[in-house]
Amino acid sequence: MPSRIPIPIVIICCVITLSIVWCLGTRDKDFLSEPTPEELIAVTKEWMKNRPNAYPVNNVEAALKVDSSPLIAPKPMIQAQQEITQLPTGNFLHSPALSEYGNLDGLGSDAMIRLASLLENQGQVQRALLAWERVIDTSKSSASDRSLAVSAIKRLKPTLPPWNPDPEAEMVITLCVGATPKNDEVLIKAIKTAADTIAKASGFILNVKTKVSIGRLRTSRTPR
Repeated sequence: MPSRIPIPIVIICCVITLSIVWCLGTRDKDFLSEPTPEELIAVTKEWMKNRPNAYPVNNVEAALKVDSSPLIAPKPMIQAQQEITQLPTGNFLHSPALSEYGNLDGLGSDAMIRLASLLENQGQVQRALLAWERVIDTSKSSASDRSLAVSAIKRLKPTLPPWNPDPEAEMVITLCVGATPKNDEVLIKAIKTAADTIAKASGFILNVKTKVSIGRLRTSRTPR
C-alpha cells in the first residue's frame, strides 16, 4: 500500500516553497508606491523595443508627462462659512415683505440659491420661500435653477400659514356679477368659490367680497 506523507511535512514543504518564490521573485518589489513618470517612460520604451511590430507611440515623454501645475486648494471651512453668513438674510425680528430680497438681483442666481438654502437651514421657511421666488423672478437664472426653485416652492408653500404680515393693510376687491332668478343659486355659489380661491391664493392679502345683482327673468314677447 502506498504510504501517505505526513501532514506536518506537507505544510513545511509548502512554506519553504512559498518562501523561496518570495525571496527570489517578489521580495524587493514595491506594489504599493505609485510609479514615477520616469519609470513609466522607461518601461514603455523597453516594451516598445521588445515589440517592434506594435503600434508606435510618438513622443512617449509628452504622452506620459504628469501635469505638475499646482492644484487649486479648496477654500478653508471657516472662509466658506464666512462667505455664507455674509449673505443678506435680513432682519429676523420683523416679518418680511413680499418684495423681500428683490433688490439682490445683482448677486446672481447661485447666490440666491445659497441664500435660500441658508434660510431653510436656519428655520426661516417664510424667508426661504421668498428667496426661492427671487431665483425665478429677479435673477438671471438658468432652466435648471428655475426648476430647482419651483420644486423648493412646491415643497415649502404648503407648510406655511396664510401670508399676511399686516392684516390692517389688506386690499379689498369686489366681484360684481349679474344673474336672473333662474340661475341665481348656481351663480352665487360659483362666485363665492372664486372669491375664496382668489383670497387663498393671495395669502389673504386680498379681501375678496362679492356682489350679485339679480334681475328679472326675460320672457318672450307675445307676437301681435
